[in-house]
Amino acid sequence: MTNTDKNKLIIPLLIIISILLFSLMALGIILIVKSRPAAFREVEITQARTEPTDAAANYPQSRERIVYSSSYDGFVVIREGPSVKSSNLGRFRNGPVGATFLSESGGWTQINYQGLVGWVNSRYISSMPTKEVTVDVDGDWLEGIWSDGDFGQRLIFNNGKYVEYWNGGSGGIEVGHYYLEGNEIICVIDRFDEDPQRIGDKSRSVIKKNLNLIGDYHRVKYVSQQTKDMTEGPDEILWTKNDFKRKKAEISRY
Repeated sequence: MTNTDKNKLIIPLLIIISILLFSLMALGIILIVKSRPAAFREVEITQARTEPTDAAANYPQSRERIVYSSSYDGFVVIREGPSVKSSNLGRFRNGPVGATFLSESGGWTQINYQGLVGWVNSRYISSMPTKEVTVDVDGDWLEGIWSDGDFGQRLIFNNGKYVEYWNGGSGGIEVGHYYLEGNEIICVIDRFDEDPQRIGDKSRSVIKKNLNLIGDYHRVKYVSQQTKDMTEGPDEILWTKNDFKRKKAEISRY
């Protein structure tokens, strides 16, 4: 075989080998490109599976709704069921310590307060912390007739309402609501016909339970019907228990 014949055989063989090598390289590149998205998807799937678990472990409280007592006299009664006739389980007190919200039903909220599960009136629940009441009184203790011994006489009711008479009523009648903070009672004017601009004004009085005092106001005893016409002075109004109850019913409508 001559050299010319050998060259004719080698050239086609080199071409075939080059084609095979190029094909193998192209196939390798294709396999590498196809394999990358699968790897990336596996990483993404792994991250998606682990991230919620980590977040739940780090922030378990984010799934809970916390509510706070905002009752006018410092606490709301926790009851066994959603009714005022249901058994009294304890007190949910005003302050920075909240309770876990569980459910709602017909104006009542079910809570878990320091392990005590029960129902409270939704009217006295807040989404924000409230101020603690540091004096040991409630609406029942506050209810009654209070006088400053001079011009004013304040009737406080255990439903969060009050009415005040100035100069026996000749100087004006003030109607409002109250709430407790710390050792004080805060009275807010809702109606004052003599001066409507005073609506919304607040007054604060320190409660001194041991002295039966609210600021400058002292507790006044009820009188019997027989002595009702006997007065201590021209500006003093004396009340029987029935008079007080009728006034409480009237003011409760505001």
